[in-house]
Amino acid sequence: MSELSRPDFFWEGFDEFGLFYDVFRDINDARIWFVGPSPANLKGELEAAIVVGDQSGVVAKLQFQKSRSACVAYVDLPEEDVGLTMRIGTQTLRATIGRNLSSDFAGMRVLCCINNDNDLNWIADWAKFYQKEHAANAVVVFDNNSSRYTKSELSAALEGVEGLDQSIVVDWPFHFGTMDKIAQDNGQNGYVRFAQPVMYMSLYLRMASKARSILNVDIDELVLSNKGRSIFEATEKRWFGCTKFHRYLVENVLAPGSPGNNSVSFSDFVYRSRKQLGPQDKFKKWAMSPGRVKPRQLVAQPNTHWVDGVWNPYPVSREFKCYHFAGINTGWRANTQKGELREWQHERHLAQNFDPELHLKDEILAEKLDEIFG
Repeated sequence: MSELSRPDFFWEGFDEFGLFYDVFRDINDARIWFVGPSPANLKGELEAAIVVGDQSGVVAKLQFQKSRSACVAYVDLPEEDVGLTMRIGTQTLRATIGRNLSSDFAGMRVLCCINNDNDLNWIADWAKFYQKEHAANAVVVFDNNSSRYTKSELSAALEGVEGLDQSIVVDWPFHFGTMDKIAQDNGQNGYVRFAQPVMYMSLYLRMASKARSILNVDIDELVLSNKGRSIFEATEKRWFGCTKFHRYLVENVLAPGSPGNNSVSFSDFVYRSRKQLGPQDKFKKWAMSPGRVKPRQLVAQPNTHWVDGVWNPYPVSREFKCYHFAGINTGWRANTQKGELREWQHERHLAQNFDPELHLKDEILAEKLDEIFG
Protein backbone atom coordinates (compact mmCIF):
# COMPACT_ATOMS: atom_id res chain seq x y z
CA MET A 1 0.00 0.00 0.00
CA SER A 2 3.04 2.25 0.07
CA GLU A 3 2.39 3.31 -3.51
CA LEU A 4 -1.08 4.65 -2.75
CA SER A 5 -1.50 8.40 -2.24
CA ARG A 6 -2.05 9.74 1.28
CA PRO A 7 -4.07 12.79 2.39
CA ASP A 8 -2.33 16.00 3.46
CA PHE A 9 -2.75 15.35 7.20
CA PHE A 10 -0.67 12.19 6.82
CA TRP A 11 2.32 14.12 5.50
CA GLU A 12 1.93 16.88 8.10
CA GLY A 13 2.96 14.38 10.80
CA PHE A 14 5.31 12.24 8.73
CA ASP A 15 9.08 12.51 9.13
CA GLU A 16 10.49 12.25 5.61
CA PHE A 17 14.05 13.22 6.49
CA GLY A 18 15.07 11.95 9.94
CA LEU A 19 17.57 9.08 9.94
CA PHE A 20 18.80 9.13 13.55
CA TYR A 21 17.53 11.31 16.38
CA ASP A 22 20.39 10.63 18.80
CA VAL A 23 24.02 9.52 18.39
CA PHE A 24 26.00 8.88 21.58
CA ARG A 25 28.61 6.81 23.41
CA ASP A 26 27.63 3.70 25.30
CA ILE A 27 28.34 3.30 29.02
CA ASN A 28 31.85 1.94 28.33
CA ASP A 29 32.75 4.60 25.71
CA ALA A 30 33.86 2.00 23.15
CA ARG A 31 30.64 1.87 21.16
CA ILE A 32 28.58 4.56 19.42
CA TRP A 33 24.81 4.07 19.40
CA PHE A 34 22.55 5.41 16.66
CA VAL A 35 18.81 5.52 17.40
CA GLY A 36 16.15 6.68 14.99
CA PRO A 37 12.75 5.82 13.51
CA SER A 38 12.17 2.61 11.58
CA PRO A 39 14.06 3.00 8.29
CA ALA A 40 11.30 1.62 6.01
CA ASN A 41 12.48 1.99 2.39
CA LEU A 42 15.89 3.34 3.51
CA LYS A 43 16.95 0.06 5.08
CA GLY A 44 19.18 -0.94 2.17
CA GLU A 45 20.95 2.41 2.07
CA LEU A 46 21.58 2.32 5.82
CA GLU A 47 22.99 -1.18 5.66
CA ALA A 48 25.43 -0.02 2.99
CA ALA A 49 26.38 3.20 4.79
CA ILE A 50 29.96 3.90 5.89
CA VAL A 51 30.81 5.60 9.21
CA VAL A 52 34.20 7.28 9.72
CA GLY A 53 35.55 8.57 13.05
CA ASP A 54 36.53 12.21 12.48
CA GLN A 55 39.58 12.12 14.76
CA SER A 56 40.76 8.51 14.38
CA GLY A 57 39.89 7.94 10.73
CA VAL A 58 38.59 4.47 11.63
CA VAL A 59 36.04 3.20 9.10
CA ALA A 60 33.09 1.09 10.25
CA LYS A 61 29.77 -0.34 9.06
CA LEU A 62 26.59 -0.01 11.10
CA GLN A 63 25.58 -3.12 13.04
CA PHE A 64 21.81 -3.33 13.51
CA GLN A 65 19.70 -4.65 16.36
CA LYS A 66 16.40 -6.25 15.44
CA SER A 67 13.56 -3.92 16.44
CA ARG A 68 9.85 -3.72 15.66
CA SER A 69 9.52 -0.03 16.44
CA ALA A 70 12.78 1.88 15.84
CA CYS A 71 16.16 1.76 14.13
CA VAL A 72 18.87 0.75 16.63
CA ALA A 73 22.44 0.44 15.36
CA TYR A 74 26.03 0.83 16.55
CA VAL A 75 29.64 1.08 15.47
CA ASP A 76 32.82 0.70 17.48
CA LEU A 77 35.05 3.79 17.35
CA PRO A 78 38.04 4.86 19.51
CA GLU A 79 37.41 7.13 22.49
CA GLU A 80 39.35 9.95 20.78
CA ASP A 81 36.50 10.42 18.29
CA VAL A 82 34.18 13.26 19.30
CA GLY A 83 32.55 13.47 15.88
CA LEU A 84 31.81 11.21 12.94
CA THR A 85 30.94 11.30 9.27
CA MET A 86 28.38 9.02 7.63
CA ARG A 87 28.32 8.37 3.91
CA ILE A 88 24.92 7.09 2.83
CA GLY A 89 23.99 6.90 -0.84
CA THR A 90 25.11 10.18 -2.40
CA GLN A 91 24.89 12.06 0.91
CA THR A 92 27.59 12.89 3.46
CA LEU A 93 26.29 13.58 6.98
CA ARG A 94 28.20 14.72 10.06
CA ALA A 95 27.34 14.37 13.73
CA THR A 96 28.81 15.20 17.12
CA ILE A 97 28.97 12.15 19.37
CA GLY A 98 26.96 12.78 22.52
CA ARG A 99 28.33 11.73 25.90
CA ASN A 100 26.68 8.96 27.84
CA LEU A 101 24.68 10.22 30.84
CA SER A 102 24.08 6.93 32.62
CA SER A 103 26.43 7.82 35.48
CA ASP A 104 24.17 10.79 36.28
CA PHE A 105 21.28 8.40 36.98
CA ALA A 106 23.21 5.44 38.41
CA GLY A 107 21.32 3.72 41.21
CA MET A 108 18.27 5.98 40.83
CA ARG A 109 14.59 5.26 40.41
CA VAL A 110 13.79 7.00 37.16
CA LEU A 111 10.35 8.22 36.11
CA CYS A 112 10.05 9.04 32.40
CA CYS A 113 7.60 10.34 29.80
CA ILE A 114 7.19 12.31 26.59
CA ASN A 115 5.41 15.66 26.89
CA ASN A 116 3.70 18.20 24.68
CA ASP A 117 2.12 21.25 26.30
CA ASN A 118 0.70 19.48 29.33
CA ASP A 119 -0.09 21.91 32.13
CA LEU A 120 2.94 22.56 34.32
CA ASN A 121 0.88 21.97 37.45
CA TRP A 122 -0.13 18.55 36.13
CA ILE A 123 3.50 17.68 35.48
CA ALA A 124 4.59 18.80 38.94
CA ASP A 125 1.72 16.89 40.58
CA TRP A 126 2.57 13.79 38.54
CA ALA A 127 6.19 13.88 39.70
CA LYS A 128 5.12 14.65 43.28
CA PHE A 129 2.82 11.62 43.33
CA TYR A 130 5.53 9.22 42.21
CA GLN A 131 8.07 10.67 44.61
CA LYS A 132 5.73 10.39 47.59
CA GLU A 133 3.99 7.13 46.74
CA HIS A 134 6.77 5.19 45.02
CA ALA A 135 10.02 6.90 46.13
CA ALA A 136 11.01 8.04 42.65
CA ASN A 137 14.08 10.24 42.91
CA ALA A 138 14.78 11.09 39.25
CA VAL A 139 12.64 12.31 36.36
CA VAL A 140 13.38 12.49 32.64
CA VAL A 141 10.90 14.38 30.44
CA PHE A 142 11.35 14.40 26.68
CA ASP A 143 9.69 17.64 25.59
CA ASN A 144 8.14 17.20 22.15
CA ASN A 145 7.66 20.71 20.74
CA SER A 146 5.77 22.36 23.61
CA SER A 147 4.73 25.93 22.82
CA ARG A 148 2.95 26.98 26.03
CA TYR A 149 6.16 27.31 28.06
CA THR A 150 9.92 27.21 27.72
CA LYS A 151 12.28 24.39 28.58
CA SER A 152 13.49 26.46 31.54
CA GLU A 153 9.96 26.82 32.89
CA LEU A 154 9.36 23.09 32.58
CA SER A 155 12.68 22.38 34.31
CA ALA A 156 11.76 24.77 37.12
CA ALA A 157 8.45 22.95 37.65
CA LEU A 158 10.30 19.67 38.16
CA GLU A 159 13.02 21.21 40.30
CA GLY A 160 10.32 22.46 42.66
CA VAL A 161 9.25 18.90 43.53
CA GLU A 162 10.67 17.89 46.91
CA GLY A 163 12.54 14.61 47.09
CA LEU A 164 13.84 14.53 43.53
CA ASP A 165 17.62 14.28 43.33
CA GLN A 166 17.82 14.55 39.56
CA SER A 167 15.58 15.88 36.81
CA ILE A 168 16.27 16.60 33.19
CA VAL A 169 14.22 17.99 30.31
CA VAL A 170 15.37 16.74 26.92
CA ASP A 171 14.56 18.77 23.82
CA TRP A 172 12.94 16.27 21.47
CA PRO A 173 11.80 18.33 18.46
CA PHE A 174 10.84 15.48 16.14
CA HIS A 175 7.54 14.55 14.50
CA PHE A 176 5.39 12.65 16.97
CA GLY A 177 3.65 10.67 14.26
CA THR A 178 0.57 10.41 12.11
CA MET A 179 -2.29 8.13 11.11
CA ASP A 180 -2.17 6.04 7.96
CA LYS A 181 -5.85 5.97 7.00
CA ILE A 182 -5.11 3.74 3.99
CA ALA A 183 -3.60 1.06 6.23
CA GLN A 184 -6.35 1.49 8.81
CA ASP A 185 -9.11 1.06 6.22
CA ASN A 186 -7.46 -2.18 5.12
CA GLY A 187 -7.38 -3.65 8.59
CA GLN A 188 -3.72 -2.95 9.29
CA ASN A 189 -1.98 -0.91 11.98
CA GLY A 190 -2.52 2.73 11.07
CA TYR A 191 -0.29 4.24 13.73
CA VAL A 192 2.94 5.68 12.33
CA ARG A 193 5.17 6.75 15.21
CA PHE A 194 8.49 8.60 15.16
CA ALA A 195 9.41 10.55 18.32
CA GLN A 196 8.15 8.20 21.02
CA PRO A 197 9.71 4.81 20.08
CA VAL A 198 13.10 6.44 19.58
CA MET A 199 12.78 8.30 22.87
CA TYR A 200 12.75 5.04 24.82
CA MET A 201 15.98 3.83 23.24
CA SER A 202 17.70 7.16 23.95
CA LEU A 203 16.46 7.05 27.53
CA TYR A 204 17.58 3.49 28.14
CA LEU A 205 20.92 3.41 26.34
CA ARG A 206 22.09 6.96 26.99
CA MET A 207 20.64 7.82 30.40
CA ALA A 208 19.17 4.97 32.40
CA SER A 209 21.15 1.80 31.71
CA LYS A 210 22.67 2.04 35.20
CA ALA A 211 19.45 3.14 36.90
CA ARG A 212 18.13 1.08 39.78
CA SER A 213 14.77 0.95 38.01
CA ILE A 214 12.70 2.77 35.38
CA LEU A 215 8.96 3.48 35.27
CA ASN A 216 7.20 4.30 32.00
CA VAL A 217 3.97 6.24 32.51
CA ASP A 218 2.44 9.28 30.83
CA ILE A 219 1.55 12.54 32.58
CA ASP A 220 -2.08 11.38 32.85
CA GLU A 221 -1.27 8.04 34.51
CA LEU A 222 -0.87 7.25 38.22
CA VAL A 223 0.02 3.77 39.49
CA LEU A 224 -1.21 2.31 42.79
CA SER A 225 -0.43 -0.95 44.56
CA ASN A 226 -3.15 -2.83 46.43
CA LYS A 227 -0.45 -3.71 48.98
CA GLY A 228 0.91 -0.19 49.43
CA ARG A 229 4.22 -1.07 47.75
CA SER A 230 6.46 0.99 45.50
CA ILE A 231 6.39 -0.14 41.86
CA PHE A 232 10.13 0.51 41.76
CA GLU A 233 10.87 -1.61 44.81
CA ALA A 234 8.68 -4.47 43.62
CA THR A 235 10.34 -4.50 40.20
CA GLU A 236 13.83 -4.39 41.69
CA LYS A 237 13.07 -7.55 43.68
CA ARG A 238 11.83 -9.54 40.69
CA TRP A 239 14.23 -12.12 39.29
CA PHE A 240 13.53 -11.04 35.70
CA GLY A 241 13.40 -7.34 36.61
CA CYS A 242 10.15 -6.46 34.83
CA THR A 243 6.59 -5.58 35.83
CA LYS A 244 3.73 -4.99 33.39
CA PHE A 245 0.34 -3.69 34.45
CA HIS A 246 -3.07 -2.74 33.06
CA ARG A 247 -4.51 0.75 32.74
CA TYR A 248 -7.93 1.69 34.14
CA LEU A 249 -9.80 4.73 32.86
CA VAL A 250 -10.80 7.50 35.26
CA GLU A 251 -13.63 9.46 33.66
CA ASN A 252 -13.54 13.18 32.94
CA VAL A 253 -16.20 13.85 35.54
CA LEU A 254 -15.45 16.52 38.11
CA ALA A 255 -15.83 15.73 41.77
CA PRO A 256 -18.39 17.85 43.66
CA GLY A 257 -16.82 21.08 44.87
CA SER A 258 -14.01 21.11 42.32
CA PRO A 259 -13.31 24.48 40.64
CA GLY A 260 -14.37 23.32 37.19
CA ASN A 261 -11.84 25.46 35.37
CA ASN A 262 -8.24 25.27 34.22
CA SER A 263 -6.94 24.77 37.76
CA VAL A 264 -8.15 21.17 37.97
CA SER A 265 -5.69 18.37 38.59
CA PHE A 266 -5.72 14.70 39.58
CA SER A 267 -7.64 15.11 42.84
CA ASP A 268 -10.64 16.47 40.94
CA PHE A 269 -11.16 13.19 39.08
CA VAL A 270 -12.21 10.13 41.09
CA TYR A 271 -15.12 8.66 39.10
CA ARG A 272 -15.04 5.59 36.91
CA SER A 273 -17.60 4.23 34.48
CA ARG A 274 -19.83 1.51 35.87
CA LYS A 275 -19.73 0.00 32.38
CA GLN A 276 -15.93 -0.18 32.27
CA LEU A 277 -14.50 -1.11 35.64
CA GLY A 278 -12.02 -3.55 34.13
CA PRO A 279 -8.86 -2.75 32.14
CA GLN A 280 -9.18 0.06 29.63
CA ASP A 281 -7.79 -1.95 26.72
CA LYS A 282 -5.16 -4.56 25.84
CA PHE A 283 -2.23 -2.15 26.13
CA LYS A 284 -0.07 -2.27 29.24
CA LYS A 285 2.58 -0.06 30.80
CA TRP A 286 5.76 -1.28 32.46
CA ALA A 287 8.58 -0.88 34.94
CA MET A 288 12.02 -2.48 34.58
CA SER A 289 15.24 -2.82 36.54
CA PRO A 290 18.19 -2.62 34.10
CA GLY A 291 20.52 -4.49 36.41
CA ARG A 292 18.14 -7.43 36.83
CA VAL A 293 16.63 -7.95 33.36
CA LYS A 294 17.76 -11.10 31.56
CA PRO A 295 18.65 -10.17 27.95
CA ARG A 296 17.57 -12.13 24.91
CA GLN A 297 19.63 -9.94 22.59
CA LEU A 298 22.43 -7.39 22.93
CA VAL A 299 20.28 -4.73 24.62
CA ALA A 300 16.75 -4.37 25.95
CA GLN A 301 14.38 -2.45 23.70
CA PRO A 302 11.68 -0.66 25.68
CA ASN A 303 8.70 0.94 23.95
CA THR A 304 5.37 2.44 24.96
CA HIS A 305 3.59 -0.80 25.83
CA TRP A 306 6.29 -3.47 25.96
CA VAL A 307 9.96 -4.23 26.56
CA ASP A 308 11.53 -6.36 23.84
CA GLY A 309 14.87 -8.13 24.02
CA VAL A 310 14.49 -9.46 27.58
CA TRP A 311 12.90 -12.46 29.22
CA ASN A 312 9.63 -11.48 30.91
CA PRO A 313 7.58 -14.58 31.74
CA TYR A 314 5.51 -12.85 34.40
CA PRO A 315 1.77 -12.42 33.81
CA VAL A 316 0.22 -8.98 34.05
CA SER A 317 0.47 -7.79 37.64
CA ARG A 318 -2.67 -7.99 39.76
CA GLU A 319 -1.10 -5.85 42.43
CA PHE A 320 -0.49 -2.68 40.43
CA LYS A 321 -3.23 -0.66 38.78
CA CYS A 322 -2.48 2.25 36.46
CA TYR A 323 -5.20 4.90 36.66
CA HIS A 324 -5.52 6.71 33.33
CA PHE A 325 -7.07 10.16 33.84
CA ALA A 326 -9.25 11.26 30.93
CA GLY A 327 -9.47 14.79 32.34
CA ILE A 328 -5.71 15.35 32.42
CA ASN A 329 -5.66 16.01 28.73
CA THR A 330 -5.24 18.92 26.33
CA GLY A 331 -7.26 17.39 23.49
CA TRP A 332 -4.12 16.69 21.46
CA ARG A 333 -5.37 13.43 20.02
CA ALA A 334 -8.46 14.97 18.46
CA ASN A 335 -6.26 17.63 16.89
CA THR A 336 -3.43 15.47 15.62
CA GLN A 337 -4.81 11.98 14.96
CA LYS A 338 -7.07 13.23 12.18
CA GLY A 339 -7.33 9.97 10.28
CA GLU A 340 -8.05 7.79 13.28
CA LEU A 341 -11.33 5.97 13.63
CA ARG A 342 -13.43 7.98 16.04
CA GLU A 343 -13.24 6.64 19.55
CA TRP A 344 -13.24 7.81 23.14
CA GLN A 345 -9.78 9.40 22.92
CA HIS A 346 -11.06 12.21 20.70
CA GLU A 347 -13.51 13.52 23.28
CA ARG A 348 -11.91 12.53 26.56
CA HIS A 349 -10.82 16.13 27.19
CA LEU A 350 -14.49 17.22 27.21
CA ALA A 351 -15.95 17.06 30.72
CA GLN A 352 -19.06 15.00 31.39
CA ASN A 353 -21.81 15.69 33.89
CA PHE A 354 -21.92 13.38 36.87
CA ASP A 355 -24.59 10.70 36.52
CA PRO A 356 -25.00 8.28 39.46
CA GLU A 357 -26.36 5.69 37.05
CA LEU A 358 -23.16 5.84 34.96
CA HIS A 359 -20.40 6.88 37.34
CA LEU A 360 -18.97 5.23 40.44
CA LYS A 361 -16.57 6.90 42.85
CA ASP A 362 -13.31 5.00 43.32
CA GLU A 363 -12.92 5.36 47.07
CA ILE A 364 -9.39 3.87 47.17
CA LEU A 365 -8.20 6.31 44.53
CA ALA A 366 -9.93 9.26 46.20
CA GLU A 367 -8.38 8.46 49.56
CA LYS A 368 -4.89 8.16 48.09
CA LEU A 369 -5.16 11.40 46.13
CA ASP A 370 -6.32 13.20 49.25
CA GLU A 371 -3.37 11.75 51.17
CA ILE A 372 -0.84 12.87 48.52
CA PHE A 373 -2.25 16.23 47.54
CA GLY A 374 -4.32 17.25 50.57
